[in-house]
Amino acid sequence: MANRSDNPIDMTTEELQEEYIITWKRALGWDVQGAQASLLSSEMNRRAVEESTKENRRLADENHNLTIENHKLSKRSTYISFLALFIATISAIFSYIDWKEDNEWQTEQIKEITKISNHLNSTNSLL
Repeated sequence: MANRSDNPIDMTTEELQEEYIITWKRALGWDVQGAQASLLSSEMNRRAVEESTKENRRLADENHNLTIENHKLSKRSTYISFLALFIATISAIFSYIDWKEDNEWQTEQIKEITKISNHLNSTNSLL
């Protein structure tokens, strides 16, 4: 058990809690011990706030790092999207050019087949 004259800042957390409970049990109606219990309570609260603050700072740092990483991934995603759009546009242009050339080729083939058919019909009529 901790000595009542010990400074609460120098006590371990276990000693602080033990002394807090003992002092409150004794303090019912006694001003001096009530003040010491209040002091012990304040120290316990200070330590809890200090630990909470450290955890909040750690979480804020982690959140900041995740925000930076998210920004990098977002940039990469945007670059990939533009690259995909560029490839799709080039592909559409080449498809249009190919369709246009195929249409011309098919028109020429139909003309040639028509000539051959007419020639065969004229040859058949001569026979």
